[in-house]
Amino acid sequence: MMERLFRLRENRSTMGTEIRAGVTTFMAMAYIIFTNPAILSAGKVPFAGAVVATCFAAGLVTIMMGFATNYPMCLAAGMGLNAVVAFNIVLGMGYTWQVAMGVVVLEGLTVLVLSTMAIRRAVMDAIPNPLKHAIAVAIGIFITFIGLQEGNLLSVNSATMVTFGDFAHPVALLAILGLLITGWMVVRGVRGAILLGICITAVLGMFPIWHLPAGVGTAGEILAGIGKEARWAPLIPLPTKIMQIPVGKESWSTFFAFDLKGAITLQLLPVTFAFFMTDFFDTMGTAIGVGAKAGYLDAQGRIPRIRPLLIVDSLGAVIGGAFGCSSNTCYIESTAGVAEGGRTGLTAVVCGLLFLLAVLFTPLIAVVGGGVQVAPMTVRHPVTAAALIIVGFLMMESIVHIDWRKIDEALPAFLIIVTMPLTFSITHGIGAGFISYTAWKALTGRAREVKPFLWVVSILFVLVFLNPAIEKWLRG
Repeated sequence: MMERLFRLRENRSTMGTEIRAGVTTFMAMAYIIFTNPAILSAGKVPFAGAVVATCFAAGLVTIMMGFATNYPMCLAAGMGLNAVVAFNIVLGMGYTWQVAMGVVVLEGLTVLVLSTMAIRRAVMDAIPNPLKHAIAVAIGIFITFIGLQEGNLLSVNSATMVTFGDFAHPVALLAILGLLITGWMVVRGVRGAILLGICITAVLGMFPIWHLPAGVGTAGEILAGIGKEARWAPLIPLPTKIMQIPVGKESWSTFFAFDLKGAITLQLLPVTFAFFMTDFFDTMGTAIGVGAKAGYLDAQGRIPRIRPLLIVDSLGAVIGGAFGCSSNTCYIESTAGVAEGGRTGLTAVVCGLLFLLAVLFTPLIAVVGGGVQVAPMTVRHPVTAAALIIVGFLMMESIVHIDWRKIDEALPAFLIIVTMPLTFSITHGIGAGFISYTAWKALTGRAREVKPFLWVVSILFVLVFLNPAIEKWLRG
């Protein structure tokens, strides 16, 4: 049955490989089960309801993706979009969270219509091959940047924006140890190296270390804490219980509570447009990145079966808003499963089923996905940090497909590669590449080489970059 559904032999995979890949992707994404409700609750979304909604929405749309496309592409509530819901629409503009979810549903329906009309596919086909490979490379660097951040190996600096983290910090030490172990297994060709690395790192984090009860501080604070209520305790806490069944009205309070009518206002139009562009191009960038790593791109850089992929992703936004957990979109962490050998939709189905089961096992999932607080309002995830860094390295191979001698194409590709991780935005990285590619082709007398859809998209990206000024103008 698995062979008929997912064509495992044709994709040179096995059921065991796909299951392992699905578990790996889930563990790399599990942080969203706790992070998303924490962000949304700041916007007055019920925390318990957001937890259940996050798990159910991610599980449902990821399983749909697996069956509809036979790709190892997994989805969950999008980071960044959830912050817009909580801090921009609710806290900033004063709307209710129900209206904010209505904006998500409205944007998702718009993208769904465009996907069924094949406009998204036309835009995908209009992207030049060098830019597609640049997107894959940029996503690899982006994932690495996230991994370094989650491992507390990077720190904020007022002069340089980022700098070295505190390498003597217990979170950083655990991440470094995980990176050395995982990297050693990858070099040795150990099957399931990334999944094993996550598990070993989690176990190592459960051994007691010396730290302050209020939270893990710097190395100096830990040493100074001797005799000041410091104690031995694990960095990754053991679960107090295994299962927790969601009961009560609050656990289901966010489902179908969205206000679509309240979302259709002139003041919310720029926000809806920003949501639309982010959802539209984040998925496009992720699909190209995962497709390049999995070997799906054809000679023209196109992804087969792209239409059902885009349709399911659009439904992810609609379902996420309807369930009350913000827009669900394709995750770049899907590359963790691809790096483990996942090549079919069975990887996504396994990951989706684990998200559904996570509703019952949140205390256990918290061990891997819950994170460690390193400062007020700052939580890091050292258990999965090494996996993200390794996956980022594995995605760098696409850089060899860019012809750096063709300056008019290589320079926009370079802008994508550097802008995406440095702005912490897939959409803005793609936008910088599209605008510069179109402008430089036109300025050098080769405007005919730019496809019409790319012209339209480039103009839309200019509007995205001007969106803050447009919002300010509308507010008077």
